[in-house]
Amino acid sequence: MEARVQQIESEAKAERADVSALDAQLSDAGLKKQLQQATFWLDDVEGFLLPHALKASPGQAAMWINHAETTLHMAVQRRKFIQQVVATYGPDAVSIGA
Repeated sequence: MEARVQQIESEAKAERADVSALDAQLSDAGLKKQLQQATFWLDDVEGFLLPHALKASPGQAAMWINHAETTLHMAVQRRKFIQQVVATYGPDAVSIGA
């Protein structure tokens, strides 16, 4: 269990670096706001879900770890979506209605 938590922590740290690098490329406030959600999800993974997993009983820990993995996946998908927008329309892309 602890090894899996450490792996998720490592993945979250790497994802946070990727999100930060992408954020530095963006000029549109709407896209930055959408990308910020990925940061919030990473905060949840690192600051809430994984600490609870480490304190939980083995049966409960699996639930917390699954939630952490799912939340990390959501952050990755959000970053990839914004990256695709940048790849398609450039870093000066503008969001409409965000």
